[in-house]
Amino acid sequence: MKSSRSKLYTYPERAELPPLAEIIQQELSKLGFSVDLQVVSVGTISDIWKRGDFDAILMGRGLFFVPDPDFIFMTDYYSGRKEFGWGAYG
Repeated sequence: MKSSRSKLYTYPERAELPPLAEIIQQELSKLGFSVDLQVVSVGTISDIWKRGDFDAILMGRGLFFVPDPDFIFMTDYYSGRKEFGWGAYG
């Protein structure tokens, strides 16, 4: 039986993300998961997300420009939102 490889994307514009993604990749491999890590530009991340061609995306979120955690959580995680956001939608 051929095992499939998962796709994990991140971007180098936040310097801490690629090394963190490498650690995640290594730790998942210890559990038997094969993960292809792809480091792409931050501008490419939204295109990948829109296509749905990924298993995981590691990104950073800051509250600097919108210092309201409720807004961030509602944008990212509320499943009833239909406009663009980073959460899962039903």
